[in-house]
Amino acid sequence: MQQAVRITKVRIETAYTSQSSKGARVVVSDTPFDSPADFTAGKLCTEIPDGFKERVYLQSSRDSWNDYACSHPVDGRYVGVILPGEKRILTFCELEVCGVALD
Repeated sequence: MQQAVRITKVRIETAYTSQSSKGARVVVSDTPFDSPADFTAGKLCTEIPDGFKERVYLQSSRDSWNDYACSHPVDGRYVGVILPGEKRILTFCELEVCGVALD
């Protein structure tokens, strides 16, 4: 984002249901995520313990969005999603950040 934002929720658009997304974490930082260690240092917005919900096909595109409220508002400029563990792949189409810009 071009400036810091107080983030209250993220919305993730999925192409299909993804049980492999169980345990994904949405983190926020004031600096770019250049390495796995940067994700660990980021502030936790929310965890996705059950994975992305199943997408209902043949209905409107809004059925492909998953909404996740932050456990508390988190301030930062960079938002990342990490899937802890080895050899795990996280697939999603788009991430939308909901919040207010900080001055």
